[in-house]
Amino acid sequence: MDNAVQTLHICLAHAAYVGFRDYNYQDRDWGKYRKWREDVFDRLSRDEKKTLYEQERSTGVHMGPSVAKTRKHTDYDMTVSAMFTQTWGSGALGFGGISGQVITTAYVVIVESNLTGEWAVYFGGRLAYVIDRPNAEFYTHMHAHTMVDADKGKATYESTNSTTC
Repeated sequence: MDNAVQTLHICLAHAAYVGFRDYNYQDRDWGKYRKWREDVFDRLSRDEKKTLYEQERSTGVHMGPSVAKTRKHTDYDMTVSAMFTQTWGSGALGFGGISGQVITTAYVVIVESNLTGEWAVYFGGRLAYVIDRPNAEFYTHMHAHTMVDADKGKATYESTNSTTC
């Protein structure tokens, strides 16, 4: 079995840069915003400004010009939801393929994206599957420390309806 810290590091780095899809969001277009503020916002009455601020806070949409941005995840955007050891009947660690018939134990790391809601499952530091909308069985297996093989993960754990558990 590999080093736990090294395995966790490999999984988090992979999830942040490869495993999870990029995060798309709106931000102020600061160059245009300064001009908009001078030309429009600063000319409003105090009550009109207050209304705009309240509207921005309640909707989460920035006042004035904005621009679409994309970024990768950072350490602060992910949660390690579980890390445990699991035993497989071969050295393939649930990935299938040709391997010796040796009972093998390796770390399973499950990382959740706080931005996109995805869950990445790793066996022995290698990405097994990414779940977009986990179902109840996913949580049951995660808590029981019995995740299914890589080729069955998406079909077993992906929720088929629009609501998640």
